[in-house]
Amino acid sequence: MNKEYWDKYYKEKHTDILKPSPFAVFCKSWLADNPIEDAFIVDIGCGNGRDMYYLGAIGYDQSSSAGNYKKISDVNLEHFDVVYARFVIHALTEEEEKQIYDQSSGYLMIETRSDKGVRPDETHERRLTNSDELIKKLEDNNFKIIYFVEGWGLAPHKDEDPVCVRVIAKKQL
Repeated sequence: MNKEYWDKYYKEKHTDILKPSPFAVFCKSWLADNPIEDAFIVDIGCGNGRDMYYLGAIGYDQSSSAGNYKKISDVNLEHFDVVYARFVIHALTEEEEKQIYDQSSGYLMIETRSDKGVRPDETHERRLTNSDELIKKLEDNNFKIIYFVEGWGLAPHKDEDPVCVRVIAKKQL
């Protein structure tokens, strides 16, 4: 992950809590329709915390200028019923991504930029996600795919509407 980019980003922009992302609204609705009793949720890569607060989650971010600073490698994800990861998978190294799949023991809610469509600006490094590869990684780590969609209109921001992948998966123990 490009820690320096995100430190600068959150120091200069988005320091106030804004409305939740469309993905957080979607996930909260999904959780209302599919209740998980006393769900303990973690938002990894929580940025300024807008989704974390909306979901009533605990949040961690590697940027010291963002939310609760902690390296993902320092968080034991096994203690959480739901791991929420919006726009973070494509910013992690392969090793950090694998750690999330290995440690998660409940539900995993992912929104990430797809490798389809228009390539985003080059302001920072991203590993765009191939949806077939993501599904394979999840299934190889004993996740059952509960919800999957890929397309435009999921995460519009200003003049940008990237192709995104949304997945909700449950670890099969």
